[in-house]
Amino acid sequence: NWTVHGFYWGSYRIHEPHVLEESLNEILSWVAKGLISVNISHSFSLREANLAFAAIKRRQVIGKVVITFDDQREAKSKL
Repeated sequence: NWTVHGFYWGSYRIHEPHVLEESLNEILSWVAKGLISVNISHSFSLREANLAFAAIKRRQVIGKVVITFDDQREAKSKL
């Protein structure tokens, strides 16, 4: 089984911006302390999205798969 995840903070940004700000500050503090790291296993351009799903299906992925919107082959986490 495999799942594609996304997130949407728009409602919090509109209705409870302090919740969004506090949550992001806590997550970023964890990154700064080295408690969280993001392993990007593969990156694909949007045109190669089918290859991304194929890599996941074939269990070739250890970490995250990133779909880039500009033909960069070397995606890096901004966290």
